[in-house]
Amino acid sequence: MPSFEKRVNPHGDEQDDGAFETQANETLGEPFKEHFNSNSTSQDKASDPLGEAIAHYANTLTVFENAPLSPSQQDAIAVLMARDRILTLLATHDLSPPLSQQLIRLDSQLRANSITISRTLSLIDYIVALNPPQTAWWWYFDAPEEIHPWDRLDWLWSSLSIACFTASISLIADVSSRFLSGGPDTLGAFTISTQSILTLVTARSALTSTGQQAVRRLLERIRLPKYLWQEAGFVLAALLLLGMLGFYSSLPAIANYYRIWGDEVACIHDGFSTVDCSRNPLVAEQHYRRALKLDPHNLNVHFHLGQLYEQLNRLNEAHDQYQIAALTGATPETVESSTWATIRLSRLHILEGNYATAISLLQQSISTNGKTIAPTTNAHLYKTFGWARYEQGRLLDAEAQLNLAITFEEKAEQPTPIG
Repeated sequence: MPSFEKRVNPHGDEQDDGAFETQANETLGEPFKEHFNSNSTSQDKASDPLGEAIAHYANTLTVFENAPLSPSQQDAIAVLMARDRILTLLATHDLSPPLSQQLIRLDSQLRANSITISRTLSLIDYIVALNPPQTAWWWYFDAPEEIHPWDRLDWLWSSLSIACFTASISLIADVSSRFLSGGPDTLGAFTISTQSILTLVTARSALTSTGQQAVRRLLERIRLPKYLWQEAGFVLAALLLLGMLGFYSSLPAIANYYRIWGDEVACIHDGFSTVDCSRNPLVAEQHYRRALKLDPHNLNVHFHLGQLYEQLNRLNEAHDQYQIAALTGATPETVESSTWATIRLSRLHILEGNYATAISLLQQSISTNGKTIAPTTNAHLYKTFGWARYEQGRLLDAEAQLNLAITFEEKAEQPTPIG
């Protein structure tokens, strides 16, 4: 606002500043006008240091953002110092509404550049040197966390960990159903509980927040680098899965133990029935059935279960078990059981009058297994063959087969067990 201080013109009349300015303009013309306006602007700027500081702040931000390649440390320091100047002036100067809006906009612009500033400057060094107050928030931008190259694949390790846990849980469900079929026993209950507890503890440590915190504390305690934490979680999940796969692959061995326990209570020794023991057919059947749940392709178990059913005169069930053992491809370890199952199955067919079926089974077994089985087994094979021919009335052929049986018996190193 112009001052209304009275002035005295050369004629002695009083006049105010406005009249004086008008008269000066008319008298001195444009040179005075420029000089007067210049002095007036200088006085306005001098009287508004806060506005000048905000304008400088805006200018430094523009320079920082428009750096051709990347901002220099000098550009970043200029921005922060300019903001410091405004904070100092706010303690002694009032901020007008227009300047308030401008400052808010510029501060928002500064926050948008916080990551770039943190990367350009080591702010912690400046905080130690300058000790700025907490109200000077621009000095306290969080430094961007450096991403280790291995951390870029954390999503992959997490996905693989979840896949391993899922597979482990699926294996536990499968194994549990096998052990629990026919009712739980001591070994089955112990196996299931051990696996379940191990898997649940491992999965909880990796998939729940509480478990993850416990794992972090453990990893920090052993001083494992943070960029390896996800990999460590995957290794843990993979080890669990490998352990489950190892146990799963051992199911045939466990099934064999159940077969042995079944043999003991079924009074079967080395594939043959014995009489000097007390039979418990119900328990034996449970053991055999559980063994088949653990290893459905175990020919020895099928053969022994067929024997048990034959002892119990459950001939249809014995027929089914013998047929599985006889017709499933035999390995060197199971060829004896497979051949004996063929002999037993052929005997049932002979008793039923199915001589042609029995002879077909025997001929196939002689052709397939005759050169690999023990002489004793061959002797029983040809003896059964001779029996089938005898029932057909082909006596000469029956005699030839029985003579072969005698030959193999003579080759046997030990007496033939009674089937």
